[in-house]
Amino acid sequence: MTGILPHHLQSWQPQADKEQLAEFIRRHATLLRLLEESWQQFAADYAPPAPATTAYAEGFSIDALSHSPLDAAESAAFAEHFSRRDHRRDRPFGDHVEIRDHGWQLADDHNGHDARRQPENQPDTTAAEPPFVFAQALPMQPENPEQPENPEQPENPEQPESPKQPESRRVPHRAPQPSEPATAPAASTTESEAAESAMPIFPHSSVPAEAAPAAPAKLPPLPNGRQGEAYAAALPAEISPPERIEFDPPCGLNWDAEHAQISGTPDRHGSILLRHFYADGSSAEQTLYINPDPKSLWRNLPAPADLPFYKSDSARRLIATPHGRIVAARRRGRSHAHNGSCCDDDFAVLWHAGSQAAVLAVSDGAGSAAFSRYGSEIAVQAAVRSVETALQNGDIRTRLAQAADETQRRCVLEPLFAAAVAAADAAQDKAVAEHEIITERRQLAATLLLALLIPLDEQRWLAAACQIGDGAIAAWQPESQTLTLLGAADSGEYSGETRFLAADTAGAGETAARLRIFESHGAPVLLLMSDGVSDPKFGTDAQLAQAECWQALWQETAPLLTAPDADAALEAWLDFWSHGNHDDRTLAAFVPENL
Repeated sequence: MTGILPHHLQSWQPQADKEQLAEFIRRHATLLRLLEESWQQFAADYAPPAPATTAYAEGFSIDALSHSPLDAAESAAFAEHFSRRDHRRDRPFGDHVEIRDHGWQLADDHNGHDARRQPENQPDTTAAEPPFVFAQALPMQPENPEQPENPEQPENPEQPESPKQPESRRVPHRAPQPSEPATAPAASTTESEAAESAMPIFPHSSVPAEAAPAAPAKLPPLPNGRQGEAYAAALPAEISPPERIEFDPPCGLNWDAEHAQISGTPDRHGSILLRHFYADGSSAEQTLYINPDPKSLWRNLPAPADLPFYKSDSARRLIATPHGRIVAARRRGRSHAHNGSCCDDDFAVLWHAGSQAAVLAVSDGAGSAAFSRYGSEIAVQAAVRSVETALQNGDIRTRLAQAADETQRRCVLEPLFAAAVAAADAAQDKAVAEHEIITERRQLAATLLLALLIPLDEQRWLAAACQIGDGAIAAWQPESQTLTLLGAADSGEYSGETRFLAADTAGAGETAARLRIFESHGAPVLLLMSDGVSDPKFGTDAQLAQAECWQALWQETAPLLTAPDADAALEAWLDFWSHGNHDDRTLAAFVPENL
């Protein structure tokens, strides 16, 4: 029968009457009995400790009392008590106990005063007393006791001065009682062994306790390193340098004693244990963390060769012309390499000898479209073929050279670009009709950047471009650092979206509105790039319109674009690292011969 009564449950269910609670107790007697037993066990386990008592009563001198040494059981209980009151890793026995190599030292009480009571009407002799030392008299010690990683130790722990002692000073014993002999009998063997196994709480010796050797100063934390990057970290001037440092495991770092610093190039990542060894034989440890090389976290999985519309991971092209060179390359981004999928970007370039014109096209397939890699490929090829046909069938160069102003030039160029964009759009429609695997047009979604660069005469050049979607097209004049943007990135309905080649972007009127024309003295550098290049190199639309940002890009790419193997150099450069930017990358350029 449970001892729980209805009034015990009244606060739990205040709306219930006594009869309901009594019936509940009757039906669930077993459950309530188990609950009561569990509570009793809990109360017993977590009973508050008995108030601490002291052996020292009011009116008694400490020196007049006898002191018994701690035996092993008492020492173990003492250690367990302070272990439960662990507040900080660097002081596991509390804020008022200082860790020494050979025991524990009680520093002071909570008020910063000596914890020992002074005898009444007695001079203060505490300064001459040795510190309160408790010996850890446990039967066994763990082989590898856990230590805080960086125990906080004073650099130069102050030792109490040893004041002058009276030559005949002795620690007084408790005065003998009338019934006791003046001289205490010799201790038994058992008592002697107990005395040797533990140190008295208050050792009575006129000789101060020998101070433990000072531990090495606390080692400050080290800044993280990065795998493959040079690392150097100097120890603070106030820290005594070690004789040597061992690195576990070896990681390409070394201890430079001359400059008191850790230096080198880490060749691995993870936690490295550093063991500091000092001249006095002491040692200390600290941990250094080496961050992995971000590139190493990315996998490079080949795309299955049997994928529909398989495309190689990279491609490049170099065309030498009488006026300069056409260089183009694309490279699979890390996001696709990590997943083992194909590159979605593509390009097509052409030199038309008859008109001395360069034609460049770049397309970025939508990452969400299943076959955008194919959509980008057929879009650039169809657009460039259309421009080539126009250059062959019509005297485009002569008509442009004879045009009196931009309005007349637009009359020549708008039909050319409209036909090229329409051809790219029709190519995607045809692909949907020819391939059963393509069930809808949006599976081919891709952008289209198309540009034409043609000489009007020996001095004048004309550049024209049309852009559908994101990326960038620009005419750059390095000598004057003059920038002319020949396109504007389309924004979709939501942030991060863009528009793609489609019926609503391929109309003649839409193309005419997107067409931009630029005339210069001498051939400019013409650059077309997917957002895999423009985003990490410019970041914002504001930077895209700044000439200094294009100058920085030109200084970075000019040595590549003018190299004998410019296409290979450009392809390798497209693998540059940019945090958070891992898209496919494509860049096509016309570089004048005078650069």
